[in-house]
Amino acid sequence: MQDTLEFYSIFKFIPSSERSHPDIIHQYATEIEGFSRHMHENVSFKILRVLALALELPEDQFVDGNRYEDECDSSIRYMLYHARSQQENRTFDNVYFRGHTDKGTLTFLFQQPIAALQIQPKEAEWEYLRIPAGSVAVNIADTLQFLTNGYLKSGFHRVIAPPSDQAHLDRLGLLYFVRPTDKLPWKTLDSPFLRRNGHGKTSTEKDRDITGLDWWRAGVKARKGANYMSSAASTT
Repeated sequence: MQDTLEFYSIFKFIPSSERSHPDIIHQYATEIEGFSRHMHENVSFKILRVLALALELPEDQFVDGNRYEDECDSSIRYMLYHARSQQENRTFDNVYFRGHTDKGTLTFLFQQPIAALQIQPKEAEWEYLRIPAGSVAVNIADTLQFLTNGYLKSGFHRVIAPPSDQAHLDRLGLLYFVRPTDKLPWKTLDSPFLRRNGHGKTSTEKDRDITGLDWWRAGVKARKGANYMSSAASTT
């Protein structure tokens, strides 16, 4: 079966993330960079600071490991799911992108009109994620789950075939991924709040010194060559 998923990523506007792009991207580079920096430094940092304070950590505990100017693979991403035939949908049990968690720090998902995104709360049935008009959904990802020793949960989600009245439409999604940098020590955090709630630090001084970026890129390398067709991909 032909792959029905396309995606295009625009990484951060810093020297280590420079890539070649079509002319249309260069034409609007100023606007795109402004959007990228706003999502990263204004929106995500507010959330990361609130989470740090709630966990009784220094306010910039998470921010310092996710700064825009440091090397990482944070990006804007467009994901285009092409409409499939009824037979194709039956072949893959109506799943476009099977259940997975995201391997970064935070993921932002922007509202769009075609219903297909579902989440699965712990020990519950799949349910549609409805994003109110003018809002952005935010998903905690694997980095925060690891750093907090499992207290913050990485959101489990999937993309399925749209309802019958939208099944003939292509689905274009816009996302912003915040991913860990080369300045983030890959160790669980020593937080009074986490200790009191049974999620105390498990990393030790003997643990290998790696960064969040090392961990992220090792995961990408391990998946290199994987089948990213709609029914096969498992992490982003």
